[in-house]
Amino acid sequence: NDKSPRRSASRSSNISKASSPTTGTAPRSQSRLSVCPSTQDICRICHCEGDEESPLITPCRCTGTLRFVHQACLHQWIKSSDTRCCELCKYDFIMETKLKPLRKVYTKVIQ
Repeated sequence: NDKSPRRSASRSSNISKASSPTTGTAPRSQSRLSVCPSTQDICRICHCEGDEESPLITPCRCTGTLRFVHQACLHQWIKSSDTRCCELCKYDFIMETKLKPLRKVYTKVIQ
């Protein structure tokens, strides 16, 4: 009974599972971590899988499970963190800004 809340609390954050030793659940958590990435790659930001609409990309030099991100997640992280380099490997992201044709912007304003 006591272990159920502790286990669900440890599931909420992969970082806390990996960095904080908990008695009784650490080996189980570590084995789960090593099994999950090999079966399906996930975004290191949102922890969701990629799909056709939002595939996982590898924008920097990070390796292992930390190399995958969704482009939208990375873009949002860059905007909110106000940096243009990877916090882990320090790779400088190459950002492209595409300008919309003025005609499309003007049409949206009128509607």
